[in-house]
Amino acid sequence: RDSLDPKGGRPPLSVEWAAIRRACDEALDEQIRNLAESKRTAILDAVEAAVAAARAEVEDAFREVSELRDFLTETGLCVAHLRPILRDAEVKLGLIEALAGELGCGRAHLVRAVVTLKEERSRLMAQISVLQEQLDQNRTETQQRPCEEKQGRWCSSARRGAEERWAEEPETGLARKIGRWIDKAFPYRED
Repeated sequence: RDSLDPKGGRPPLSVEWAAIRRACDEALDEQIRNLAESKRTAILDAVEAAVAAARAEVEDAFREVSELRDFLTETGLCVAHLRPILRDAEVKLGLIEALAGELGCGRAHLVRAVVTLKEERSRLMAQISVLQEQLDQNRTETQQRPCEEKQGRWCSSARRGAEERWAEEPETGLARKIGRWIDKAFPYRED
């Protein structure tokens, strides 16, 4: 993969580097024609070192691109799918860093705490599910029992007592008491 263009539309990278070196050599020849040979050699060596450093950077970039291409091929992803994933990861990392800074702890500690809390939440949700099933089962059993059995004797006698109080004559029952309260609150005056 010694090509700038992966489709092969350009010459190999080594040809490009040779062309760059030749162009620099010719430009320097005109500029430093009158300099001593040692100075001229030193300048050419410096230019060659700079070109070598640039070449190493470009080759590293190509190697990283090649590794990324291999990764995408192995995972079955494409760049279009990877961009939103990376954007989302960057946002979440920013939130984690901000929260860790606010809490005064490291990111790793915060991530461990979040993982622990998620596990605790899952455990509690499972317990809630079990308790909900038990509650539903108890409701079903309670609905199937007769009314007397559900409410017990006390409720039945209390209900009968209330029915009897309302059935009494108005003068002796609850209506009489309510009438007295109204008379006290709003006394009748004949003016």
